Amino acid sequence: MADPSELCAYCITAVLTGLEKPEHPVPASLGASLEVPTVCNWCNEWAGREIDQPFLADPLLLAHRSIANQRDPRRGRKGRRVISPVLRGHTDDGDFVAYDYEQGRPVMGSRIVDLGGGRFQIRAGSQEEADRLMEKIRIRAAAEDKEAKIEEVEQGEAKPEIKAKVMTRPGVWRREAAKIGLAVGSIVYPPDWRLSQDAALLREWMHGRDASTPGGKAPPLVPTPSPADASFAQDDEHLLYFMQLGDETTYLVVTLFGRSCFAVPVDTTGAPVPTQAWRLNWRKPKKDGSTTWDDLLRDAVVRRVGAQAA
Repeated sequence: MADPSELCAYCITAVLTGLEKPEHPVPASLGASLEVPTVCNWCNEWAGREIDQPFLADPLLLAHRSIANQRDPRRGRKGRRVISPVLRGHTDDGDFVAYDYEQGRPVMGSRIVDLGGGRFQIRAGSQEEADRLMEKIRIRAAAEDKEAKIEEVEQGEAKPEIKAKVMTRPGVWRREAAKIGLAVGSIVYPPDWRLSQDAALLREWMHGRDASTPGGKAPPLVPTPSPADASFAQDDEHLLYFMQLGDETTYLVVTLFGRSCFAVPVDTTGAPVPTQAWRLNWRKPKKDGSTTWDDLLRDAVVRRVGAQAA
């Protein structure tokens, strides 16, 4: 059997060659700079497709990215701002409305409404869109040997009221948390940890499974808000550190954008708690972000004393 240090942390079957692409425990599109060399290329691609992509599409995460004005750093200046699910929705009349950050105002989607009897209504957020849809109607009418005529034009400013929902998918967050815990655990614990029961449980959670639960499904994970006065995170950064609770279980605590916090168990043997931590500044993703628990605590105390003095 291969040495544990040579085994992929995600599948524990592939033997690493040292030429693998670096894996990002926290998706790189979130501006996270932390990389690990302990994942085979197949698992790297699988995790990006099956775990990271659903996570990146989660409405709650999209809302956090929008609030922070975070764009995919890999696309440079072409990166577009993420639209929050709260800032888009439908009116009672069925019109789609979304906030346009470039224009600084809500913009109504354009559509053609079939009123029956050969009559149509154009609903558009701009004259250009109205003209475009009118041309479509003219082309359609000409194909049927008919003529399109405008009966009435109505213009004006609108203050639409939209109905929007922000939901989260706990199963998606659990799989992402397990992936982060497994990847980070594989670089802070001795190689034998990859063969431990704790690592095996995280692999099960990555696949949405847990034999110890009713139905064999992994338990849901609902991230909790991070209170500004109790969080080590600052400036909407991502933060990773370890903490041991009363049952001697060590957890990897993850905070994303300084807002959503969750903990994933990585060791139940009572081993010393790793002091390694990371501040991942998504505004400067090229920086390593490596720090320690002592530094996090020291910074938090300094900020709190400064806030009280002010």
